Amino acid sequence: MAKLNIVLYEPEIPQNTGNIARLCACTGASLYLVGKLGFSLSSKYTKRAGLDYWDSVDLHKIDTMEELFEANKGANFYYLTTKTKRLYTNIKFQDGDFIVFGPETRGLPSIYVQDKNALTIPSVAGLRIGAGFVELASHENALKAVSYQAPEVVLATLSKISNIIINSTVLLIGCGLSISKETENIFQNTIELAIEMNLPTVIDADGLNILSKTPILLPKNTILTPHPKEAARLLNCELKDILNNMQQSAQKISKKYNCVTVLKSHKTIVCDNEKIYINSTGNSALAKAGSGDVLAGMISGLLAQKMNIFDSAVLGVYLHGLAGDLAKNDLSAYGVLASDTIRYIPLAIKNYLDRQV
Repeated sequence: MAKLNIVLYEPEIPQNTGNIARLCACTGASLYLVGKLGFSLSSKYTKRAGLDYWDSVDLHKIDTMEELFEANKGANFYYLTTKTKRLYTNIKFQDGDFIVFGPETRGLPSIYVQDKNALTIPSVAGLRIGAGFVELASHENALKAVSYQAPEVVLATLSKISNIIINSTVLLIGCGLSISKETENIFQNTIELAIEMNLPTVIDADGLNILSKTPILLPKNTILTPHPKEAARLLNCELKDILNNMQQSAQKISKKYNCVTVLKSHKTIVCDNEKIYINSTGNSALAKAGSGDVLAGMISGLLAQKMNIFDSAVLGVYLHGLAGDLAKNDLSAYGVLASDTIRYIPLAIKNYLDRQV
């Protein structure tokens, strides 16, 4: 069993902390208490819940999460939250991993529960498909985690978005964004800058969800990459309406938003207001969390190389499916993760180019 580190961020209830301390003592896990506590460690309630196990606990009191990140560079941090579809049972924990719990009544702040893989994966996928330079703007806490996972990606805080866009050739927005008043404002302001700079734009994940709530004018060369549920939100209809007619749904999105639509499924559809393409590559291994982030990064990487938006979407979808097929052949459909698909992008490109000769 992996030796883990348990982090309680600003815990509020002494009995819960005491119970967790007992569990840590019995399993050999280290316990980190971070930030302002809602009780005293000398409280009779805390001591009673921990019984006589406190002396056996590897206990650390840390002032901030930033201090914890800095002291444990390279470690994996997993955040327990209801705001995710990822199950803890799907993670293969390793020695030294950190599992972070938030306050009982509030949960973890959004800057911590933001999916770091949703930031890392599209960035690396863009580089793998040939983009020469990828710059990622996000919350500072998220950037620290990403810097350990993807050192090739240039990082910037959200306050630098306008400077980034001025020097960019393509914008990808939405992956790992989350939905809040703050991120809605960030989304709208960034899209306005993209329009001003005439920047090809790919909108994915929570960017699509924000767009469905607050329709705004989009840049002239925009690609939307919804899965069926996101498509239903964009069209304000039921999921069954999308599933019963995927092709027509994709065309409706393109018409409504004047964009290229990539409607993801087992046979992903790419269309604009004139053309339509139905993809032939891919398999069930791609029906995993993060796979859509890989695709968004690949399409953006092709756009960065001055390919037109429809061809970027078509080729990105094709190569994404082909990388998934190659990964499945080596690892099986059950074992392929989104990060595995990224590693097969160069082989997929080589395979594709060999077929063109």
